[in-house]
Amino acid sequence: MGIKVLRLKYIWQFEEGKFSPVTEITPPLIPEDLKTAIKNGKVRAPTHIISTISDDRGDEPCYAGVPMSTIIEQGYGVGDVISLLWFKRSLPRYCTQFIEICVMLCADHGPCVSGAHNSIVTARAGKDLVSSLVSGEQFDLY
Repeated sequence: MGIKVLRLKYIWQFEEGKFSPVTEITPPLIPEDLKTAIKNGKVRAPTHIISTISDDRGDEPCYAGVPMSTIIEQGYGVGDVISLLWFKRSLPRYCTQFIEICVMLCADHGPCVSGAHNSIVTARAGKDLVSSLVSGEQFDLY
């Protein structure tokens, strides 16, 4: 019943001239490839962004000169990728493992884990056992 009412209302308003049908617009032709569009002056040349972190000028992005396909094929971990992005070179395995440990510890930032995180960081900084434990101690008021 509702559709019939809407249809009749539409026809009635159309016949009274309250609106007119929309004219169809022919969309512009799109060139087959970007090189043709640049050559014909229809689009500007694409920008190639180079930052100190990554390079996206080629067919695939590179981190410190290492193509993304290599990172995936060789199974680089989070620590390996962070070493390429932040330090602009591949760090030794013990460094990338340390980065991964830090990421894992920081990923869960509940009250217990933050205490453990503080203890581990203090111990790695060369502090004695008591200082390390005290730095991670939590005083929960609830």
